[in-house]
Amino acid sequence: MPCRDRDGRRSQAEVLIGERGPTLAIGSTVAVLDPMDAGRLRAALREAIEPPSAALAALRHELIERAAADQHARAQLDPAGPTPHQWAAVQRVDEDNLHWLAPIVAVHAAWILAQHAPARYRACWLPKLRDAVACGDASPRDLAYLSDRVATDEKRGQRYGTQWLHLGGVSRLYPLHRPAEVNLARADVGLDLLPDADLDTAYASFEEITAAVEGAPS
Repeated sequence: MPCRDRDGRRSQAEVLIGERGPTLAIGSTVAVLDPMDAGRLRAALREAIEPPSAALAALRHELIERAAADQHARAQLDPAGPTPHQWAAVQRVDEDNLHWLAPIVAVHAAWILAQHAPARYRACWLPKLRDAVACGDASPRDLAYLSDRVATDEKRGQRYGTQWLHLGGVSRLYPLHRPAEVNLARADVGLDLLPDADLDTAYASFEEITAAVEGAPS
């Protein structure tokens, strides 16, 4: 992909997977990347390079226009004392933006609520969310959370480490599918990395959880 160096000179950047691991090549300079950095870079490049869906592109365009209208309305306020007419103009812009934004925010909120629905509904909705992410119409982070939720429902190891069990004043992760790969998966979807201490103390199995719950004071 085309890029510029710190001095403004044009160059080319490539992400390569070789024997030494993932590398970033810019011009004649090649740097070996830490796997975690590579995951973050892949997520950033994917968002920057992959063409968005038509719906997402239109959404971004309107969002930029509405943000400009918001700032323009406020720029017209008299610093010495805004007039009622100026405040009314700002209020009209704010109300219009609120009516437009509320359904969009509700889409993300819907997936948050879906995590707390009965397990049978979560399993049913997971493929729909997966399709929405593939089309660029939903967040990979929401998919990570719902995927892990369904995995724990089905007593399978979670991939992203988003689900915790709070028992006896102690919080531990539900069993992990591949502990060594959790932070790579999190980096790919833009989630913060988990400390090694949290990964090391995750429950090893659902049998261990059952024993812990049965032994917990009532």
